[in-house]
Amino acid sequence: MRAVLGVLLLLSLLLGGVQSVASAPDDQDAQSAAGSVRMDVRAGFDGAGRVGGWVPLNVQLVNEGSELKARVEVVVEQPGGRSTYSFVPTTFSLPVVLPRLSNRTFTMEVNLPNATNNRLAARLVHAPGGELITEQDISMTRVPLGDYFCGVLARDPSTYDFLATLDLPPPIRRARTAPLDPLTIPERAQLLGSFDCMIIDNAATAQLRPEQLEAIQVWVGTGGLLIEVGASTWQSTLGPLPPDLLPVEPTGLANLQSLSALGDFMETPLDQPGPFLVSNSRPRTDRGAHVVVAQDGVPIVVASKRGDGTLIYLAFEPTSRNIRQWSGNEGLWRYLITHAAVDNGVGSALVRPYLRWGGRAPRLAMADYSTHPKPTLDWFWGLIGIYGVGLGTALFVLGRRGMVGWGLLSVVGLTLSAGLFSFVVARQRAEPDAAMTRVVVVRPIDVGNSSAAYTHEYVSVLARRDGVFNFVLPQEDLSRGLYYPFPRPSDESDTTWPFRVLEGAQPSLDNMPLKQGQLATAQLDGQLKEAPGVQADLQVDHGALTGIVTNRTGGRLSDAYIAVDNDIRPLGTLEKDQSSQVDFLLPPQAAAGNMAATALADKLTPPGSSSRLGASARRDWLESLFSARFLFARMEMRGPTLVGWLEQAPNQISAPDFRLSQADFSLLVQPLEPQLPFGFEGEVPAAAMNRRDLGIGSGAPTDRDYYTVAPGEAVTLQFMIPPSEGTFQLNQLRLNIEGVVQGRIRQTDLPFTVSLFNWRAAEWQAWEVGAGSSIVPDGLRYVSAAGEVRLRYTLDASLASTVREVRLNRLDVTAVGAIK
Repeated sequence: MRAVLGVLLLLSLLLGGVQSVASAPDDQDAQSAAGSVRMDVRAGFDGAGRVGGWVPLNVQLVNEGSELKARVEVVVEQPGGRSTYSFVPTTFSLPVVLPRLSNRTFTMEVNLPNATNNRLAARLVHAPGGELITEQDISMTRVPLGDYFCGVLARDPSTYDFLATLDLPPPIRRARTAPLDPLTIPERAQLLGSFDCMIIDNAATAQLRPEQLEAIQVWVGTGGLLIEVGASTWQSTLGPLPPDLLPVEPTGLANLQSLSALGDFMETPLDQPGPFLVSNSRPRTDRGAHVVVAQDGVPIVVASKRGDGTLIYLAFEPTSRNIRQWSGNEGLWRYLITHAAVDNGVGSALVRPYLRWGGRAPRLAMADYSTHPKPTLDWFWGLIGIYGVGLGTALFVLGRRGMVGWGLLSVVGLTLSAGLFSFVVARQRAEPDAAMTRVVVVRPIDVGNSSAAYTHEYVSVLARRDGVFNFVLPQEDLSRGLYYPFPRPSDESDTTWPFRVLEGAQPSLDNMPLKQGQLATAQLDGQLKEAPGVQADLQVDHGALTGIVTNRTGGRLSDAYIAVDNDIRPLGTLEKDQSSQVDFLLPPQAAAGNMAATALADKLTPPGSSSRLGASARRDWLESLFSARFLFARMEMRGPTLVGWLEQAPNQISAPDFRLSQADFSLLVQPLEPQLPFGFEGEVPAAAMNRRDLGIGSGAPTDRDYYTVAPGEAVTLQFMIPPSEGTFQLNQLRLNIEGVVQGRIRQTDLPFTVSLFNWRAAEWQAWEVGAGSSIVPDGLRYVSAAGEVRLRYTLDASLASTVREVRLNRLDVTAVGAIK
């Protein structure tokens, strides 16, 4: 007995030693990994960026040990509570492989939805396992809403540091710059959303990848300002850029003895002696390019509109000593930078297109599963009939021939075959493991011959069984979590519920645990290279909108409308490649105020369609996008716009590990951008112009057909003259205003104080006008290089004792001129 106990004791000691020896390498590897890996994470661009959207993270990892498989994780918390619609934290995760003795750089994308997220923490953990290797706090300088933020792609970006000293029109505080590198420019336009402008000067743009160029094009189309410098290095700077990113076609170099025309334009003499080596070019007037300044026949400053953004070409080197010493240099840059989409008089980055997606999430639409296919037993009853006929026929034939044994075998064989077939069909037609509803808006943009677009999407997933679900997202999409799964438990057991976004070559929603009947939600921002849209050949002439609209979406376009402010014209349903003639008179003025979302949804909903499946979801999506009560988040319809329902979503979300049913409500919102025909002469109607609400500082509801302005409040708008294949020669700029003064005491007519933005002086200039139409003196000063006019009505706060409010029934501008 003692011998047996001794043997057992010896074996236990040996096994324990083997186990400790076997586990020692793992512990040592974990400890050595923690000490041999260094991580440096920087957010934004050169450590700066805007909170309120997508921000890139540059991750540098140095591995001084053996090969390591790990994940970089960043958790973004969102303010919330215990309500049903509390926002869920999102974990952004990037898998990395670090070879032995390596130094690698990676890029991540995170969404910072509010101002409290300007401090983050990054963790490097083992994969798999999740053991912590190292962690680091991420600091980012938050660019305020009242600052311009410009990226500089140049060999020496510091030459543009002087922009920070510019005296900009209030309430803009200053301009900030961030250096850019061809290797690190993001490949997604959403990540460029922090920038108001971008400068390309003496840069090796040939190093830019096609994906980066596409991102810049989409960013410009959504409102970015791109300033491109030619000069002596035009071949390396402008040559590799696609034609759609240039307002000119560079042709070579030219020596100019003077740039006096530039001094005359800025009303500050430029007396520095030449020669000036500038790039020569042919303006692309066929794409709406406008020569702002020319010297001796050489275009010096050329501008062109691309979608909502602006391209500006400079033929000279603006950082040269002669230009820097010129007293008009500061005024020139004030003029250039104020072309950015962020309004120079409001200073609100909320007008950036990537933030204008709708005032609220479409909760009713996300919870609508009425259009999902439902399991039926029609096939089963058909199978029973076939089985009965086959069995009866076999028994009858075999019985007549006296083949009883074969008859019994046929019964068994047919029964087994029918049962197996029923099992297979029932398995395929059974209720799926999960159901997904996608609510999508697609907005094509004008970036030349490219058919790019950007998308915004809400996704809901309803679990039909308990499980852990994985979803593969479109490659160009960025995702974040929305709400905690519904219904929420009464306790706080779901506060650690994980919403994981796996980034990399194939983004996915990773390991989403759901119980049967729970509903999870997410939000996606995407960029499409080949977007569904319509081909619009429209012109504005004699006060009418005429032309042809052709469906190029690749499928059916249902319930399509053309919206011109509050005037909604139906096109009906357009089949693939079907065309529709457009010919109707434009409204005599631009609409004042913003139509209520319910009224707009009524006009965009066909009569009698309320009984159709998914009708309530479509209406909820329309009201969410166009709700005027969320003014700075509502989607704008700038100028004539087509709105219609796509046959299917433009991209796919897949679930490789389980059965998934999908339904979508995909809305196309496409500005049609009509042109002025060559030879046009007369007045351009305000309704044909691209109108933007840059700022409505009113405490009154905005979903009316008028603007309500109380003392101390203001309304700021922007109008853009439609493009053309020629040059629009302005003869008159007319300011139109009509309103009613609501006073506390009886008084005579009160003059209106209206300000227009003087682009060359980069300042607002105000004067008093009466009701009706007034001619603006020297109107060219108030038209930007891209044909934009900004105006503001302000009710003096000192009138509070006598005036309660002013209701403006009209506030717009019209341009009188000719296309030559």
